[in-house]
Amino acid sequence: MHYQRFSNHNTPIFTDQEVITIYLFAMLEDDKLTIKQIHIHIKKYWLAWFPDLPGYQQFSKRLNRLAPVFPVLLTDVLAKADLAEVDLGTSLGDAMPIVLAQRSRSYQAKIAPELCDQGYCATKKLTYYGVNRIGGRLHTLSLRKEGCLPLPEYLQITSASQHDLTAMRQIFPQLSHRPLFLDKAYCDEPLAEELIQQAQIILYAPRKKKKNERDIGADGRLLSTVVSRVRQPMESLFSWINQKTAIQDGSKIRSLPGLLVHVFARPLDLLLL
Repeated sequence: MHYQRFSNHNTPIFTDQEVITIYLFAMLEDDKLTIKQIHIHIKKYWLAWFPDLPGYQQFSKRLNRLAPVFPVLLTDVLAKADLAEVDLGTSLGDAMPIVLAQRSRSYQAKIAPELCDQGYCATKKLTYYGVNRIGGRLHTLSLRKEGCLPLPEYLQITSASQHDLTAMRQIFPQLSHRPLFLDKAYCDEPLAEELIQQAQIILYAPRKKKKNERDIGADGRLLSTVVSRVRQPMESLFSWINQKTAIQDGSKIRSLPGLLVHVFARPLDLLLL
């Protein structure tokens, strides 16, 4: 339904299923994180399983054409996840940068301009070109799991310059009757009141100083501490994903399909563990 061939060559000898299998298998089992590494590794050690493996350029082209498939596969895997230890009534949210170019080069970068532009990550004090957290940013809303990494529920990529709150507003209508624990970027009193009235969603975010306010007070500091502790597993989740898949490093990406494969295939790979 999401990717279909209509040409006379709609049944290639080397199938689309084999392309996806090779990409996920080499990352999952052999820690190969670039398409070049994956192709070389399969050709060297697993060619008996994939005797019709095409050359590197053709394999890369075939993989990028299958970019729309990976978000669908990720959604399907999430739908089948074990919910035994998941707190279905509590969500945690955050975003991380996907860096396609850094520092001075970010001003000239034109990679996937449909989605990416220049942004600034305050946490890392980094000016970059890319998408937001999966330059742009990958926004993630996850279900809390006591004592474990949270389970991703929604993933969305936006341009690096788009504010986190603006991006998350697109996800809020799909939620209801739950508390949300987000970072300081989402501290917005009108939004909090709107979510309570329309969807019974309670928004928890660290207090920010108001104009001419010297201190957020004891209540504000206590709220910030509690929210930070509840949200800490989100930071651990992002750190784990990046450690295993190097998802934040998009320096080898040269197109929008390549970016979509990079962002959605890597969380999918980890969920298959």
